[in-house]
Order: sequence, then structure tokens, then C-alpha cells
Amino acid sequence: MIDFRYHVVSIIAVFLALALGLVLGSTTLQGTVTHNLSKQAARVTAENRADERKIDDLEASLSNEEAFTAATESHVVA
Repeated sequence: MIDFRYHVVSIIAVFLALALGLVLGSTTLQGTVTHNLSKQAARVTAENRADERKIDDLEASLSNEEAFTAATESHVVA
């Protein structure tokens, strides 16, 4: 029959393994995760800036086309 000491030792062993896994996992992966997140953030920032430039170019093009349409509308409609 299993006594109370066996349960206590098993629970302590589980928590020690969990603590050891957390400590080792957080220290060994910290540099890799930080590096990867920094690279991803820089890539997303660069993509965002490129998209903002495209939006500015498209807005300028739309403004020019609207100005052209307003200037030629009376001649084309007549």
C-alpha cells in the first residue's frame, strides 16, 4: 500500500522539476527569443514605413487626378 510519504515526495519532485524547467528554459531561450523578436519588430517597422510611403504616393496621385478632373470637367461635359 502507498503511504503518505510517497505522495509528498512525488509532489515535491514534480514541483522541483517544474521549477528547474522554468529556470533553464527562461535563461537559455531568453537571448534567442529577444533576438528574434527584435528582428521581427524591425522588419514590421520597415514594412510599415514602406506602406506609409505608398499611401502618401497614392494620395498625391489621387489629388493630382482630382485636380485634372476638376480642370477638364467643363470642357469634356460640354
